[in-house]
Amino acid sequence: LLTALFFIIKSQSIGWTASLYGQGKLDAITKFLGLHPGHNLDYYLGRYEDVVFGPATQVISGLLFTALCLLYLKESSFLVFMGAAFAYLTVTKLDVLFFPPYGDAIGGPFMEAIWLAHHKFNYAQLLREPSYAEGGARVYLFSFYPTYLAVLMTVFKNVKIFLAVNHLLVYLMTAVIASTLRDILRKLYPDTIAILAALLFLYLPVTQVQAEAINMEIPCLLFVLWSAYYAVHKKFTAATLLAMAAVLAKGTGVLACAAGMGA
Repeated sequence: LLTALFFIIKSQSIGWTASLYGQGKLDAITKFLGLHPGHNLDYYLGRYEDVVFGPATQVISGLLFTALCLLYLKESSFLVFMGAAFAYLTVTKLDVLFFPPYGDAIGGPFMEAIWLAHHKFNYAQLLREPSYAEGGARVYLFSFYPTYLAVLMTVFKNVKIFLAVNHLLVYLMTAVIASTLRDILRKLYPDTIAILAALLFLYLPVTQVQAEAINMEIPCLLFVLWSAYYAVHKKFTAATLLAMAAVLAKGTGVLACAAGMGA
């Protein structure tokens, strides 16, 4: 029943909102929800997704996935839980697959990635390009992330395929992070607590937002968690190399290096 309700809301919410708007019945509901009435349909579609339908589908899918994990996946392997988390993210975010990048990702890593893809990865010329502050393409010169994007642009020339592949890779990275966190916690806590903590990470709004974006944060966090995983297992060479990889994903990954030095 919950699964059916999830897909009904996902498929019908836009139609419901448009129908109520057409009938002039949205203003009363909008006032009840504490929103501002008197706007056009696009405003209502966005706000109702933010305030009503989005949270409803998140709660429903979260309850379903938590029940599945507690019933069947408490003692599952790393790969099985990772696969389940990836499936959860993919199913609940199918509508995100063709979303374009937005915000600072466009003026940051994507600007450099597009330049690299159009200039045959000419890093010597990139060194001479104007910097980010000057509106140029030299933004994250010491990060491998723009190169990663540029390689995907070169391989997947169709824009929709490129976006879908990128989003799926972010879902996969997020699932690997959750599974790694669970494995770290299993050394200290019972399986139930470890899996609930991993689910808490997945359900955090900031995780949900970053899983839908195409940006540097999730790759950086992936290497940070891997570094922590190997540090916990006292494999400090691997932990050091992965902490360095976190820095090369994004500069804030230096926190992993600092944590390692502190330990």
